[in-house]
Amino acid sequence: MIKYYYYISFLLFLIASASVRGQQNYTIESNYILFEDAVTGEPVLKYNDSMLVRGFKLDTHIKSSFPKDLEAKLFGDYNYQIKDKNYFVSNGAGLVLEFKENNFIRVDNSFRHKNQFGANHFVYNNTPYLWGGYGLFTHKNILTYYNFNTQEWFLKEIIIPENLKPRLNALHVVHKDNMYIIGGLRKPKNPLLPKIIADEFVWQLNLKTFKWSKGKKYKLYETRNKHRKQYIIQIDQKLIIIGDNIEEIDLFNDTKKTYQNKSFKNITDVVYHKKNQFVTYIYSTDGELNIKSEPLDNLVGELIKNESFYKHSYNQIFFSTILVLGLIALVVLLFNRNKKNTKKLKKQIIYNSKKDLFYTTNKDRIKLNKMPSDILKIFLENKNKYIPFSKLNQVINDGVSDQNYITLNKRRERVCNELTTELSNILKLEKKNILKIRKNEIDKRIKEVKLNIEIITK
Repeated sequence: MIKYYYYISFLLFLIASASVRGQQNYTIESNYILFEDAVTGEPVLKYNDSMLVRGFKLDTHIKSSFPKDLEAKLFGDYNYQIKDKNYFVSNGAGLVLEFKENNFIRVDNSFRHKNQFGANHFVYNNTPYLWGGYGLFTHKNILTYYNFNTQEWFLKEIIIPENLKPRLNALHVVHKDNMYIIGGLRKPKNPLLPKIIADEFVWQLNLKTFKWSKGKKYKLYETRNKHRKQYIIQIDQKLIIIGDNIEEIDLFNDTKKTYQNKSFKNITDVVYHKKNQFVTYIYSTDGELNIKSEPLDNLVGELIKNESFYKHSYNQIFFSTILVLGLIALVVLLFNRNKKNTKKLKKQIIYNSKKDLFYTTNKDRIKLNKMPSDILKIFLENKNKYIPFSKLNQVINDGVSDQNYITLNKRRERVCNELTTELSNILKLEKKNILKIRKNEIDKRIKEVKLNIEIITK
């Protein structure tokens, strides 16, 4: 009995242990940083002052240090991966931290600028950049960069077009040697009114020449410009926005797709892992923050809407329609011409007079017995002409003594059937289309026949 009680207790202990391990056994404070390790590609979460957790199971706990006079949450917006290292810039720009051996250390000689909140952050040629943002009571359209040698930030001297309005919280895509800016928010002339969309054009910054160019108009999607940076990830050339739904913007193929968000969670922070196409995200449940890693496909539900991203004027639509219809007409014309030529080729055979043999246009020999071959020669002598059936009797009677009418007809029918069957198989034509039969125009009692295939003599 004691043994039995011991086994039951041990089993319950194992079940309880498994249950504890299956739950998140640490508390995520609001003062956290979530990012992807530049070397391993795995998620890292600094969840309180002295600890972090890493790995896709999010269960490897490691002691970590952070500059005492700084808060981790100030470094949540601008995260850079450069040469297998992680760098974090304070919100509004200025301070720079490096993640090294599971600790966060300062590497700058700067200060908190508080000048570029809601800026677009990106890396080009191993240099961290910030464009736009808001600070010191003004919206920005400036480009700044961090110099690792001097450990300070500098303003990039570039020509800014007059109609490139300052803004914050714009969407951006970095593709090849260009950065593309979409939307963003700015204050209207009347400061009492709410912020408005900066403009409805896609702007392109060439990162080789640092010259701006104004692109196409896009359809205004106001809610997209209100998302915080953590909700937005770039996968290849596509921009993925995770909110109530999941939206995919492809500037280069002019598409905007809206999918159902299957998670139904109140997601507050997202990191995408390119190597295994996972996402790690933090979500809120009853006021508590939780974390989870899973394939992005687990979140992406059914396609709700598929539409063009850019605006198209009526003229563009008209000319595009004409162009499409013209292309369709051209394809149909070429198809019909090719079909006609193919059909014509199928209705041709070649007679080699030297070898006394018949061939297809593909130079395949047509294997015929003597009588069907001789009948073909009669048709060759009477190209495109109707001839009386009786004319074929000179072949049917060859080498045979007198035959009665019924026997002659049956033999002629058998030989013609043999000929049409062989031509039908090799030319892929219906048997009924090989020979054409009609009644003589003058004497309706006489049946006439014509070969419905062209014979070319070589």
